[in-house]
Amino acid sequence: MPKWGFTRDNRRTLFRVIDAMLYLPDDLEPVFEAAVIQIEEEHQMTYVTSIERVRLKRERAEGLEKGREEGQIKGASGLLTMQITSKFGMLPDWARARIVEADEVTLNQWALRILQAERLEDVFS
Repeated sequence: MPKWGFTRDNRRTLFRVIDAMLYLPDDLEPVFEAAVIQIEEEHQMTYVTSIERVRLKRERAEGLEKGREEGQIKGASGLLTMQITSKFGMLPDWARARIVEADEVTLNQWALRILQAERLEDVFS
């Protein structure tokens, strides 16, 4: 018979009931978290509440969105760098620094300006 006389499913149900009813003061939260971690380790079970599942889904979605945005910025900066190198030659350090610090909208504006630019400085003006 399992410790405390509860099956694994009963323990999960009990944790969910406790979670639904429990409100702890801030100073007791770490004690509760440590106890849950100890129980999880002893019984090789992970306890995830519905609130945690919602938070994990949101964090995952936010991470994917951030990754997409970073990918778009990296692509736009790479394209602009190639355009500048092709039209004006080697990219100076000051221009590289401006590109690294720019957001996607700015990078796209510069990529359009390069079409009429006669000097590198015209792209960034």
